[in-house]
Amino acid sequence: MLYHLLYPLHGAYSLFNVFRYITFRTLIAAITSLLISFLLGPWLIRRLTARQIGQTIRPDGPQSHLSKAGTPTMGGTLILFSLVLTTLLLADLTNLYVWLAVGVTIAYAIIGFADAMRGRAFGPLSARYAEHAQLIHTAGLHLLDLVEAMTDVAMIETGRRQRPFERFDALANIRGVTDMFAPQAQAADLKLIVNAPAASPDVEADPLAISQILINLLANAMKFTARGGQVNVDVGREGASLLISVHNHPAKTKAARNGEPGMGIGLQLVRALCALHGGEFEMRDTQDGGVSAVARLPIIVEP
Repeated sequence: MLYHLLYPLHGAYSLFNVFRYITFRTLIAAITSLLISFLLGPWLIRRLTARQIGQTIRPDGPQSHLSKAGTPTMGGTLILFSLVLTTLLLADLTNLYVWLAVGVTIAYAIIGFADAMRGRAFGPLSARYAEHAQLIHTAGLHLLDLVEAMTDVAMIETGRRQRPFERFDALANIRGVTDMFAPQAQAADLKLIVNAPAASPDVEADPLAISQILINLLANAMKFTARGGQVNVDVGREGASLLISVHNHPAKTKAARNGEPGMGIGLQLVRALCALHGGEFEMRDTQDGGVSAVARLPIIVEP
């Protein structure tokens, strides 16, 4: 915010031209964070101590560790506060990557806080608060996945994702992904069926991107398939194009989907990864009450 307020004044006052340099703003941010820690640190420690929010030491551990009992364990909140505050004050907020970095940092903080609660770091928890801690942890993981997907989409759309293509066995790549999802399908009472040709075509592509396409399609299909349903993965070819189709049925009703996390960013990433390989992606409803998602990738190379 200060950057956007003060840097435009450099035309009238040359002194403000220093705000254009990221090294200067980084130095000011470091000094500001240090001052915040010095000023707020003692107050935060007193508040945490008064509320008995401290380290819990297991009695079966070394006796020397017992002296650490009650040591405040929420000092990370001060680090997070000073980091986010100075970033918002001195960073260029028109830069998408600044927001992505802030989002990742906050997501890891949420996950760490929830882990501390689940581990009873602040003392015993009732069943209600333990459930809340699990929900917070899940929300943090979802936020982290969302930010990572947004980062991937942004890098692809701006042409900054530059990974060399390589030749590999497409079916082996796909089998690795479907095998990974097999236990999840079983736990969700879903039948996962893979239909693939006996002879696997060689492709020239980014293997991580191909895996990511199928991971996102399977995760989306399993999330929105009713219990007892079926998810089919069909692999085929159309000329020089590799076809990866994921069909799930029956799809969950709108009532059953209520509360399901998801913002569609995973499918947006699939579309971007297909475009990166010169391919296309489409989704459509099917007559059996399900949904079919098809990635068409012109990446097959002849032997």
